[in-house]
Amino acid sequence: MSSSKNSIRAGIVDNALVVSFLSADAPRVWRTDMTQFLNAAIEVQESQGKFSLVMKRSNAAAEEIGTFTDKKSAVEALQVLTDLLLQGQGSSQPKKCGWFKKLLKFVLYLAAAFFLFLAFLSFAHHSAGQGSPGKTPAAQTGVPTGVPTPADNIIGK
Repeated sequence: MSSSKNSIRAGIVDNALVVSFLSADAPRVWRTDMTQFLNAAIEVQESQGKFSLVMKRSNAAAEEIGTFTDKKSAVEALQVLTDLLLQGQGSSQPKKCGWFKKLLKFVLYLAAAFFLFLAFLSFAHHSAGQGSPGKTPAAQTGVPTGVPTPADNIIGK
């Protein structure tokens, strides 16, 4: 995720948020572990005419992420971070989930195909129980094919 207006680039790498502020009052790259955001807030604070983007955690001092000469740039930096965090870009969880769903779908299709095959075999076996495959009822009784024979000899009385 990036912003061309104030040269902000942000991404999630190895479960860490990495942000580059090239247009900040002091250009810098900032990195923090994603678990730091579980109980944290990011906000813009003004001090002595400069605007700082800070991360506030419970029971800890505010950590400065970047300082800007104008409020518009600081708010834009906040927006870039917010968009990135809301998208979950780079997190491995959706990838695992997508891979797992594909595997589950494949297994379900395979199971359905297997049960259809078993049903076909069962039907074929049941049909074959009515007589031997490839033999006519006349051939089963020993009567040659093509020779006129009374039905009573073939079916029985």
